[in-house]
Amino acid sequence: MTVKEVTYTTIRKAEQKKRKNNSLFLVQIKDLDGCGERLMSSEEIISAINMLDCSGQEFVVYDVSEFGRAKSLMIFGKWHDVNEPAYIKITDENGTIVFDGYGEEH
Repeated sequence: MTVKEVTYTTIRKAEQKKRKNNSLFLVQIKDLDGCGERLMSSEEIISAINMLDCSGQEFVVYDVSEFGRAKSLMIFGKWHDVNEPAYIKITDENGTIVFDGYGEEH
């Protein structure tokens, strides 16, 4: 990485910590054994998404913070982007970032 890339990544990680979301999200998980669901924090979701290439699982994430509603969220990753390596963001239907973070090289 260049100095510019390291600085940019450091700034993004600092911004991520400021926006840290303490909410729990409903996650449906599909794997070879079937489907299941669980509540996960944003940090757990970023970590799990980062490992999808190894786990073979599929994820659907829902925001259930509003009583009686489950809003489907979208997952975007820039795993091979030189400027933002391993950047993962979760957005609502309008494209607003609900939470984001960085995966780790593995």
